[in-house]
Amino acid sequence: MPLRWGIAGCSDITSKRVAPAIRDHPLAALTAFYSTDAERGRRFAEEFGATRAHTDLDAFVADPEIDAVYVASPVDRHLPETLAAAGAGKHVLCEKPMALDAGEGARMVAECRAAGVQFAVAYYRRYLPQIRRIKQWLDEAAIGQVVLARVNMSSWVDLQPTDTKYWRTIKAQSGGGPLMDLGSHYLDLLCYFLGRPSAVSAMTDTLARTWDVEDSASLLVRFPDPTGAGGSCHAVLTGNWNVHADRRHDDIEIELHGTAGSIVAGPLAAGHLLLKTDRREERLVLTPPDNVHMPLIDDVTRRLLAGESLAYPGEIGLLATEVISGAYESSQNGRTVDLPADG
Repeated sequence: MPLRWGIAGCSDITSKRVAPAIRDHPLAALTAFYSTDAERGRRFAEEFGATRAHTDLDAFVADPEIDAVYVASPVDRHLPETLAAAGAGKHVLCEKPMALDAGEGARMVAECRAAGVQFAVAYYRRYLPQIRRIKQWLDEAAIGQVVLARVNMSSWVDLQPTDTKYWRTIKAQSGGGPLMDLGSHYLDLLCYFLGRPSAVSAMTDTLARTWDVEDSASLLVRFPDPTGAGGSCHAVLTGNWNVHADRRHDDIEIELHGTAGSIVAGPLAAGHLLLKTDRREERLVLTPPDNVHMPLIDDVTRRLLAGESLAYPGEIGLLATEVISGAYESSQNGRTVDLPADG
């Protein structure tokens, strides 16, 4: 019997990646959608072969033909929809960023655990071949002790009130600007590469726009040395929605520099990698799948059907949100913020 999925939220990410991945997976079945817009839900159900669409959240999570819920709604709906699904005994895979702040995220983790359901955040980039290769190199200590990481996310975002994604500029719905949006993905990757962060210092400002979310974010995050050598690593992440950069918003580079060499990944989405040390140089192109959500959906589906624990449970997904909340606190108070320790 396949794993039967319901999707909460008929969003752009739903139509482009999530629904096709579930529909096309041999061990999954897309049963139902939930949308506050009845016509939109009906259209999505028809397009992706679901048997029905709900407009009532309680009826959706109570649907006996749903085993797991993918939450793909705006960020302010992640908490209530996750808790509703968990309360109905459904496993939950939630879009990033997981919640408006770390307090909400911790509550989602705790209540899913208490309900006896599995919960994870949809950080699909961890499954991509170029990301796995970087992790392999770091685990091998190919560049020695990692001392510096850099991520620069600069683009021009020009959302208008008529745009369906305009909610991203409304803090009550999105939680923030570029730091919450793409920043959550890349902070998660830094946690994947470098471990649990220990402190963050940040400036987040709205410098050129009129939104109530930041258009500029600059973070300095301290990580332990993943090689276990006892040192620490500084990670610098900048995110801007006010820069006329001559590139797509997802043409991001990640740099990892160590005492024995460097890894440069970019454009990351295209799978370009460079490993360079005094004795070794490797240039690779590891092409991601056409639907980058498919490896995530595949792994979660197979593990849930087998009754296994998820590879990256909600506690792992919470790390990026803890950094983000710490960054906003740091920017507001003008000081470095210590992040929660393990456990």
